[in-house]
Amino acid sequence: MGLSIYKRIPMKKLFTLITVSFILSAISSSAQPTFYNTSSIQKIELFFHQSNWDYQMDTAKYGSEGYLLADSVKINGMVMDSVGVKYKGNSSYDSTYLKNPMHINLDKYTSHHYQGFTDIKLANIYADPAVIRE
Repeated sequence: MGLSIYKRIPMKKLFTLITVSFILSAISSSAQPTFYNTSSIQKIELFFHQSNWDYQMDTAKYGSEGYLLADSVKINGMVMDSVGVKYKGNSSYDSTYLKNPMHINLDKYTSHHYQGFTDIKLANIYADPAVIRE
């Protein structure tokens, strides 16, 4: 019974209708870029007033503080002040590493979000064989 509707629509018109629907959905989805779009690179910059921010984050990782207050974060040009930042991970974190995974909590101290996201987790590509030669 469901196929009877397609019998009444000529094949050429049906193909055109499906093609137009597909194009419109592709346009609407590409018109709204998302933060986790794999076809683009996001630029995230953290700003601390403390010059020893790395030491403080290492200390907070094993202490009770958890998050360190960053002055601001700039994500693709959008600046948000007073965000929480901490190192994350157990096997991927090491205080001797130059790059450690981070967890940025945009609404830890103030009410911020970026494209609806309040938490951003940045990996350090620990044990990823694809970038071993980088």
